[in-house]
Amino acid sequence: GGGAAAADGGARDGVSALRLASASELLLVGHESGRVVLWDVVTGAALKALADVHECAVAHLRFLHPTKPYVLSADAAGNAHLLRFSRLLLAYTVSRQCLLSAETGVISAVEVLPPAPPAAADGGSVAAAAAALGAAGEGEALGIVALCTPLLAFVLRLSPEVGVLHRIPAPAAVPDGTLPCLAW
Repeated sequence: GGGAAAADGGARDGVSALRLASASELLLVGHESGRVVLWDVVTGAALKALADVHECAVAHLRFLHPTKPYVLSADAAGNAHLLRFSRLLLAYTVSRQCLLSAETGVISAVEVLPPAPPAAADGGSVAAAAAALGAAGEGEALGIVALCTPLLAFVLRLSPEVGVLHRIPAPAAVPDGTLPCLAW
């Protein structure tokens, strides 16, 4: 129902998720159709519209980098993608990578742990892993993300390359229908 007009001037498409970047003038909008649009909030211009990332409503959007438009996008079916928007001359391009497929179940919660400064590392913790990522890639580090489905939780490393750090099944004592939540 309702929603904002399509960035390309097409039919109306309801907004199902949105995220404002904390350190920039960018807004990311996910739609019921699965479309993802990157907006410049200062000019009001749609910078890039992607119609082929998701086949159903976008459920979660997270900016992963403090100054670059690197994004985690997940849909209502359970597909999650890493989207890296880049400005090339006067237009934006995007590279994408599938993080999880719908086979893992509907993603009900997403939390990002950004890279920490190396001084914050304490040995073998998740924070130490995030700090180690902060030293990689000359400012390209994306940190760690946790995603939950009703049956599984995943902790993923996003840089220097994507990898599963932990795959945690839901405890047997959790009643059916319970939706997980996450916090770092």
